[in-house]
Amino acid sequence: MRSRSLIVFLAMAIAGVFAPNTIHGADNLDQVWRQAETRAILHRDALRRVDRVLSAWLKKINPETGLVPQRYDGKPFWTVANSAADIYSSLVLDAAFVNRDAMNGVLKQALTTERKHAERIGRLPDNLDIETLTFLQEEPSLERSSFGASEWCRDGLLRISEILGTDNPWFDRMAELADEVMTRSYVESPQGPLPGNIEVCGTMLQTLSRLHAATGNEKYREWAERIGEYYLFDNPPQKMKKLRLRDHGGEITPGLAEMFAMTSRADPAKAARYKEPLRDLLDRVIEVGQMPDGMFANIINPRDGKVISVGLRDRKKGANTNWGYTCNSHCTYDLITGENRYGDRIKKALAALPKYYTDDARYKDDLFYRSSSDYFADFLENAMVLYNRYPVEGVEQWVAKTIPRMWSFQREDGTVNRHYHDGSFGRTSVLFARMCSRGVVTAPWREDLCVGSVEHDGGLCVWFHADRPWSGRLRFDFPRWRESFHLPVNYPRINELTEWYVVSPSDSYQVTINNEPPKTMTGEDLIEGLPINLEKADNVKIFVQPVDRK
Repeated sequence: MRSRSLIVFLAMAIAGVFAPNTIHGADNLDQVWRQAETRAILHRDALRRVDRVLSAWLKKINPETGLVPQRYDGKPFWTVANSAADIYSSLVLDAAFVNRDAMNGVLKQALTTERKHAERIGRLPDNLDIETLTFLQEEPSLERSSFGASEWCRDGLLRISEILGTDNPWFDRMAELADEVMTRSYVESPQGPLPGNIEVCGTMLQTLSRLHAATGNEKYREWAERIGEYYLFDNPPQKMKKLRLRDHGGEITPGLAEMFAMTSRADPAKAARYKEPLRDLLDRVIEVGQMPDGMFANIINPRDGKVISVGLRDRKKGANTNWGYTCNSHCTYDLITGENRYGDRIKKALAALPKYYTDDARYKDDLFYRSSSDYFADFLENAMVLYNRYPVEGVEQWVAKTIPRMWSFQREDGTVNRHYHDGSFGRTSVLFARMCSRGVVTAPWREDLCVGSVEHDGGLCVWFHADRPWSGRLRFDFPRWRESFHLPVNYPRINELTEWYVVSPSDSYQVTINNEPPKTMTGEDLIEGLPINLEKADNVKIFVQPVDRK
């Protein structure tokens, strides 16, 4: 149901939950618990929407293949760049939180089917007719398959790995495809063969940099540096006449920043050589691309210092919903170098959200405002990822007031746009649920469960509720960027699963449940899950605090 009244009601209901003076907790403990309770209800509602969109799409999947069609209606076909990279990967992420059976069953089956039927040029996949399991295009194309596989890696398989880690078949498939894309590189350059155009190269830079960190395999660094050195020294984007700062072209800037982060640890001398040309690019992108209100243009001419197009539909107005991809690059540079060269400019972009993007007049200039929930999903995801690093006043409240706009696209049957954009709806709702719970999840999940958390006095107040008897665990998040992916720092990443309150596996924590005497648990215990057993409908208040903060 698409209802403006629904938007207004939800926005009013949740506006105070993330009000600026209560975002980080409050001195009054009763107020903290009230805030945690309200966030818990939002957490429940967000995951219910995730479950509805997942359930709707599961009905469209043939259990024998596991393949997800690009569109909900019409002839079913599986495309690598859209079905695999966008809707399928997001359904796996959704299922990881609300339906593990589907994740480990029919959705995992898609990997077997894809390997068996979709591989066309070596291990590179191509698009399929799901009914006949035959290729949609008569002739193979290395360019098409390399592009699809790069999207499948960065937008899809990296997204899944963010929650499941590296010991799973999705991570293995990503490594297979990255190897195949790079060994079949076909675009000549002074540095050696490249895997495709600027979009493919930017996408692969991100994938290869994270694969190197996770595996330690030097081939990923060598491949990434081949691409990176071409765009830093031979064909720098800041000297181009046209550079997109949004999806499908804007991947090169964050890709180069991720390569710099990787190399800064693996080969500091080489990273020192990369620093100046990367800084020149980042300076030019901000100088030309950041608009007076703080948002970024869609397309710029960095060579001549001109804006080509502010919005997708209108060259003079609109918004780049992928603005955060650009800011990720600048934040990564600052985190690696220890400088604060770009912090104020990133904060300016974040501050623009509650200041300027609060009514229809500002949104409607964009192409997707009324046609797809993806417009709001990208805006919201960018905001949450960067707010996690830069807690600008009013941004969390803006997210809470804006997400009902995206939710209003969901239909009675659970679908949203009835095509692959439904993936971003579920993914962004998961990110919002985690923001409300500060990363605490229930195992197993059930639609009546509520988890809301507020930071307080160096610890975390967690309010939990079940409508009927429940026995399970509350699992706390941990620094996955370090423990699972071995990144040099927790730099902001496209398709990351944002970390909020994390516990360190080897540290000790004092845990107080309701009015019971406190007990000491290790971070590893909390990651495995705090046991909760409710014999009836009930609320539970849990306070977790590092032992050295008692």
